[in-house]
Amino acid sequence: MMECDELDDRGKEKTRQQMRAIPEILADAGFHVYRILERGSAEERQPAPLAAVTGPLPDTERVAATIHSRYLERALASGIAAGSAPALVAWDRLPEEYRDANLAQARDVLAKLSLIGVRAEPLDGSEEAPGFTFTASELDLLARREHQRWMDHKLSRGWTLGPRDDARRTHPCLVPHDELPEAQRQRDVDAVLEIPQLLQRSGYRLVRGRGGS
Repeated sequence: MMECDELDDRGKEKTRQQMRAIPEILADAGFHVYRILERGSAEERQPAPLAAVTGPLPDTERVAATIHSRYLERALASGIAAGSAPALVAWDRLPEEYRDANLAQARDVLAKLSLIGVRAEPLDGSEEAPGFTFTASELDLLARREHQRWMDHKLSRGWTLGPRDDARRTHPCLVPHDELPEAQRQRDVDAVLEIPQLLQRSGYRLVRGRGGS
């Protein structure tokens, strides 16, 4: 067996992709991965690449289906025709690769919220979810987390940096968050801003652990 330092660049990247896939492999098996940080450390305030979920996980497939429904609504509202791309179909007709991507995003919702001391609680059916607002620093933290999650998911499935080509699995946004075009950074922010409504549509409300609203 070769030491990591003895591998060529391709071998090192393959090893990194295998390591990035570990949290999702364990999530598929019903486990959560926790990162234990020293309170107040600089690292504690950075986007954690591993999940730190506490409490019961909302119905993952229901949340994933809602994520896809929101995506489909936006696409149709912008004038894109339903069925004009593999992802522009109803959830029950969605190809496995796209379902997998939505499920990965859904699994990370509570991990994101745990970073800012927020939890999801079930609505009892008669109550209306109160409004919830992220602070500017929370939005920045969680948007960075979302991009890292998306990038780890792509890399773990063999995607590489390059012009957008789904057949060759290349994408220009497989770069650090600060190197993204403004439009792509805004997409990550929008994904975070949608979390309260996303969970409300899935039967949950957001509650801060300590103060706030």
